Amino acid sequence: VRRASDRSTAAAKAAKYYDLIRARNRVEVVREYPAIAKEALSPAEAAMFRDFEQKFRQDLSVGAFQKGLAFVDAKKYADAIKRFEEAIELDPNGSHIPAVKQSLALSLRKEKRSAEALVFAQQVADQTTDGALQPDGWWLVALCARDVDDLDTARDALKILIKKWPRSALSRDARPLLREVTREAYLGKKTTTAAPAS
Repeated sequence: VRRASDRSTAAAKAAKYYDLIRARNRVEVVREYPAIAKEALSPAEAAMFRDFEQKFRQDLSVGAFQKGLAFVDAKKYADAIKRFEEAIELDPNGSHIPAVKQSLALSLRKEKRSAEALVFAQQVADQTTDGALQPDGWWLVALCARDVDDLDTARDALKILIKKWPRSALSRDARPLLREVTREAYLGKKTTTAAPAS
């Protein structure tokens, strides 16, 4: 008897949840999914609801990414950062996430938060989902590392960029920057070794 009542309760909740799906209410479908997933659903219902929730979650993530890009165009980087973080939270494994992280890193750097930007730039450089973004990731790693005076990381990133993508436009920009960073590192090490002697 209890199982039948659990099933009828689950059926009523499933009907309400399905109404949200039919209404394309993406936010509510994603919000209500954890509760409906705990109900005594049939395997077909559970699979269908999971598929819709994942699809709507991805749609919301892409939408947040697009809103973030609009904020970047308006030079409202703090608002863009919030939208990019929302996009990552909604669909952390989506195929668009490397581009989101790249945009997030660029926006963080614009807000003078290069240490945080470096973390996301490194993730873009290391990922394999979108290989076309890897050179951009290494370039951004170099710029952010230089911003925070981590010249060894900046040099390593520039060397990787030049070695792996020698014909890219970024490599042409990376060569003179590598010389500059190497000079800065040499002069910095020279002054730090000279400083204790005085």
